[in-house]
Amino acid sequence: MIETIINDIGKTKSAIIAGSVLFAFIVIFFAWRNRGQKRRAAQAAQTAQAAIVFRNKVMDELKGLYPLPRYLDPKLISRFSRSIPQVESAAAEFRPFVPGESRKSFDNALKKYCAHCKRISLADCIASNLSPGKEKPKDVEAKGLFRQNVNELMSFTKGAKETQPI
Repeated sequence: MIETIINDIGKTKSAIIAGSVLFAFIVIFFAWRNRGQKRRAAQAAQTAQAAIVFRNKVMDELKGLYPLPRYLDPKLISRFSRSIPQVESAAAEFRPFVPGESRKSFDNALKKYCAHCKRISLADCIASNLSPGKEKPKDVEAKGLFRQNVNELMSFTKGAKETQPI
């Protein structure tokens, strides 16, 4: 009888220890999982904030140029090339927040924007200053390409709340 009681106590102790170890593993797992979720949420918030800052810097730099007005003042033509360093600086600050698989596309979009802004000339802008009812192929090339390049850069900020109209 005493042997049976001692054996039962030994089995009960083993079950309690096994249950305690299992419970500890479950607690550790949920703590680890919650930490990962909090870290991902913090990273998402940082990325959204960086996207807002990037968008605002680019839009501030392009104020008066984007969206392109129907009739562009020839004095503003030099602003296209002068905007490149500020846009590149904003892009360099934002680049670490672009997902790895999209970085090459982001870099290509920035290169296209810079190359186009360096090429914009007075002749392109004059050809784009169309009077109503007339169409010229340059309208699509000059205005459309600039708009397309800026929109491509801004596409990497999707998901962030807009603070300025685009």
